[in-house]
Amino acid sequence: MVVRPLEIVTGLESIGKIFGVGRNTVRAWAQQEGCPIRRVEGKYTAEKAELWEWIKEHAGGEVGC
Repeated sequence: MVVRPLEIVTGLESIGKIFGVGRNTVRAWAQQEGCPIRRVEGKYTAEKAELWEWIKEHAGGEVGC
């Protein structure tokens, strides 16, 4: 069993900066079924490793990092 630390990222700009995309791309991802980006108290929030795995499978090379 591999244990990984949780890294929670909050905010469109923060998520976009980590993955090298703009705010509109993060919003578009969040609207796709199964995407691990959630709105918590009005802010977009995601666990970094979980989002990275989802992007690799669903974003079709859209990530800039």
